[in-house]
Amino acid sequence: MSKTTLRLATRSSPLAMVQANTIKQQLQVSHPNLIINLIPITTQGDQNQQTSLQDIGGKSLFVKALQEALLKDEADFAVHCVKDMSVLPCDGLVLTAVGQRAPAHDVLVSAEYASLEALPSNAVIGTASPRRHCQIKAFRPYCDVKLCRGNINTRLNRLLSGEYDAIILAHAGLIRLDIKEPNIVPLPLESFIPAIGQGALGIECRENDLRTQALLSHLDHPDTRLCIQAEREINVLLQGDCHTPIGAHATLDDGKLNLSAMIGDLESDTLLRVNIKGPCDQATQLARDLANQLIDQGALKLINQHQQKNKKG
Repeated sequence: MSKTTLRLATRSSPLAMVQANTIKQQLQVSHPNLIINLIPITTQGDQNQQTSLQDIGGKSLFVKALQEALLKDEADFAVHCVKDMSVLPCDGLVLTAVGQRAPAHDVLVSAEYASLEALPSNAVIGTASPRRHCQIKAFRPYCDVKLCRGNINTRLNRLLSGEYDAIILAHAGLIRLDIKEPNIVPLPLESFIPAIGQGALGIECRENDLRTQALLSHLDHPDTRLCIQAEREINVLLQGDCHTPIGAHATLDDGKLNLSAMIGDLESDTLLRVNIKGPCDQATQLARDLANQLIDQGALKLINQHQQKNKKG
């Protein structure tokens, strides 16, 4: 069999490179004659690590440069963190595979403290996420939440230098980088809802590149895709953006989908939460029902307030 070469676009951060190499290895197990060349790309989100993501375009900055490489035929497929991807499709591209999800929860990371409850009332907690900020304030209203951006090692170094008492990270990234220190404390999913798609990797390629799609299709994990689609459907209906503190998480158990979502507002200290369960073959309808319950609680008003505020800013 002749050799086939594919170009894999990835962010250049250490975590992204690990994730890309993991996908590369999985592909080469199934396709031993496949040659995969990594194309590291430094995105605008990676270049500017001092400014809040919400002020420079949101998490999609981590995705757009890779998508442009695909559309310009500079790469054949790209690996993204699903949580960074827009819930709306990119014209000309298709999400060919969603890999099996790693643990989706957030974790508290601290050199001194072993739980969120153990933090002193004036503790400084680092995060770049409005969603995390809202949920921290709900549990620890007197803590001081400050911006913390950069790759995982950069954030950990800032923590260990004493800039923060604790930081909040996605556990999946720490697992993939094999980081086990300092104190890493999982935050319960039922009360600290993660980002939409958190823990899952998405593999994207050109819509008309059926050959590459065929090579990648076996990497798709149907249960993870179903959960991810339900989570993303919530935000399709609510039309939140990078400024919106919104989270959702779905799990499957014995044919049942358990779907939770939250939306918050820092100015009013509002935190709306909804949980819904039902048959997994009704996942889309369950997501719509959940979104409508959030709307009944005032979610659209919160989203409109965020969007109007950021237009003025």
